[in-house]
Amino acid sequence: RFLSPAAARARARVFSQRRARFQRSFVRVAAQRTRRGLSLVEIVVVMMVMAIILLIFIPLTSGIFTRFSERDQASQLGAHLIFCRNAAIKSNRTVYFRIDLGEKKYRAWTLEREGATVKERGLVHETPINVASLSAAYGERLRDGAVVVNFLPSGVAEELAVYFGEGDNISQTLLFSRYTGEMKVVQGEAPLMPDSPDWKEDLEDQ
Repeated sequence: RFLSPAAARARARVFSQRRARFQRSFVRVAAQRTRRGLSLVEIVVVMMVMAIILLIFIPLTSGIFTRFSERDQASQLGAHLIFCRNAAIKSNRTVYFRIDLGEKKYRAWTLEREGATVKERGLVHETPINVASLSAAYGERLRDGAVVVNFLPSGVAEELAVYFGEGDNISQTLLFSRYTGEMKVVQGEAPLMPDSPDWKEDLEDQ
């Protein structure tokens, strides 16, 4: 059946209006979905995936971070030992450096006389340290208790080897020379070499 031109134009206008309404409705639904964001199920799935990744990643990297941390602690301890040696020489007083193996911390101080009283003046505040054991010159290896290193006004102290780690698993060793005040941080476990004038060279030759 043929439509008159007026009827054809009216039908085309109706189709055009329906198409426009459909397009507006589609855009409105898409915008609502965009604003709605993730559903609860999607959020739970994302969190589960992130948790699985963390469970795999953390054990692989924790050992690396621990080794870096213990090397930093060894370098810091060596710097504090050198600082206290220099303080003893400069002040012409004995400086006391206490390393507590049980509580895993150290501090340093000197004594000053004020009139009839003697007061303690702190030089290094309590600092945590993951120390496993310690060896001093001509002494046995200590794994518990505390050791006080005395820096004399001449700068002379004890020959030290401080071992970092857990139990027998030693990651770093700090070696400190009693006469020169030099220190060296070595990866792994290194022996104490008391009174060796070439202790650094001896260590590197091993």
